[in-house]
Amino acid sequence: MTLDKSATSVVDTIRIDLDITVIASILECEKEIIFEKTFPKYKIIKLLKRLEVNSFNAFTNGKIRLPTLVDQLPYRVHTNSELIMMVKGIKPLAVFEESYPLNSAKESSIESKFDQIIADRRFVKREMTQLATYHDPERKHMRTRPIRIVLYSLASEEWRIDAYILLKMTALKSGYGELYERMEGSLLGYTEWQNDAFIAMRAQ
Repeated sequence: MTLDKSATSVVDTIRIDLDITVIASILECEKEIIFEKTFPKYKIIKLLKRLEVNSFNAFTNGKIRLPTLVDQLPYRVHTNSELIMMVKGIKPLAVFEESYPLNSAKESSIESKFDQIIADRRFVKREMTQLATYHDPERKHMRTRPIRIVLYSLASEEWRIDAYILLKMTALKSGYGELYERMEGSLLGYTEWQNDAFIAMRAQ
């Protein structure tokens, strides 16, 4: 992943078909810690040249990560690119969830970046808390815990925040399923064919 200067927003995700030992050698890093480090731009460019990637968007540094399930999708997901996409006006809504109450010592850096733009009245911010159910592997039963949900929309798309909150509250009563995922994807700015691909992947 190539990152912007804040090291919190992903600019591009590039597939690497090289042995981990080769990657570590190019990046001058021990392979045991390669997934933990952030690498400067000049090292990432060395790796991109090895991959014969000569055209790329501007970035400041980069990280190496293992592939995930969403990498199989025929489009790039918005995760970790929300701020860049919203600044460009191509993503209408971003939603983040975290444990509640907050630990003030670990304030989200991405949230502070969003809040700076709110000052320019380009984004709208809303917060809510919700009880989430999860499985406790130690006690072997379901438990609930409060989560904090932070929503940002483009100023002209504030209606999506109200729609998303309504969708969340309705799902608490009726459950989550394909209809929920399709509506959520549309509110977040994914197209119909992208929603189709995501739902098909989940079904498999």
